[in-house]
Amino acid sequence: MTIDPVTSSTVYAGLGEENFSGDSFLGNGVLKSTNSGTSWTLLSPSFLTGVAIGRIAVDPNATNDVYVAYSNGLAVTTDGGTTWFSPSNYSGFVASDVVIDSTSNPGHSTIYFAKGNTSPTAANGVYAQGMTNREIAARLTIGERTVEQHLTNLYGKLGAKRRTDAVRRARAKGWIA
Repeated sequence: MTIDPVTSSTVYAGLGEENFSGDSFLGNGVLKSTNSGTSWTLLSPSFLTGVAIGRIAVDPNATNDVYVAYSNGLAVTTDGGTTWFSPSNYSGFVASDVVIDSTSNPGHSTIYFAKGNTSPTAANGVYAQGMTNREIAARLTIGERTVEQHLTNLYGKLGAKRRTDAVRRARAKGWIA
């Protein structure tokens, strides 16, 4: 369960126990309340049905961006729960935790999630999603302003306002897997 860090009357609750025991109950998605828990709406994309949810995190820089660590990966919504996707490179494994760092680079959050399973494997670990403009510029050996200009152009072509929304829209168009 988590509370929106900006709008405290918005609360999300994951259904399904992720405690890695044989007697855990699986859930039917995520519940959302916009009135401090007085009433709830079930947000249930098909891939969140019959799974266990470890943690839910809301991005303080973009509160419609919600991340769900669940028993088959990481689920993301960029519109407050109306539509969801599970990035293909972040699915097919247990994601037991997700946290958001919105302080190290104000305006651009970094999403961290714990990936793995209950048996030892080299893939178990903590992963980060997202890079700052400076990190992208350094990796591509271009200027940070060039990265900003490319992102502005991409957002315009996709009708997006931020990176996670651009990814969702690009996936919907089949531009990326």
